[in-house]
Amino acid sequence: MNRRVLAMTVTLMASTVFAQNIERVTVTPQSVDIGQEVVITVDAGQNPPLYCGLVVTFGDGSDEQIKIDSNAAKFPVRLTRAYKSAGNFTIRAEGRKITTHMPCVGKEEARLTVSVRSLPVAPAVPLLPSRRKSAQDL
Repeated sequence: MNRRVLAMTVTLMASTVFAQNIERVTVTPQSVDIGQEVVITVDAGQNPPLYCGLVVTFGDGSDEQIKIDSNAAKFPVRLTRAYKSAGNFTIRAEGRKITTHMPCVGKEEARLTVSVRSLPVAPAVPLLPSRRKSAQDL
């Protein structure tokens, strides 16, 4: 009987520890030019998990795996990134087992627009007539 109570207590404690979710992903600013840095923030709210793994995919084919614990990263997680090409990107954060870190719970995403910087157009300069010498001038 005592083993059963102990097992239920451990199960409830484990559920409480892993019940917190990834609540939000934000990108600041949400629209940039190629090469301009953005700050990506992954937040887990009021009671963030203390020990879990997550992966942030940047929408350009690359990702970053993050271990949440007292020696590594803590929530909110902040990443800085610059994109090399224009387009619309979806940045996702989701729990993933990383070595001994069980996955954080949840999955959230945010969108980013990267544009080609438009260069200012110089005002048109009128062409001056050329002073070509004709056969008569020679």
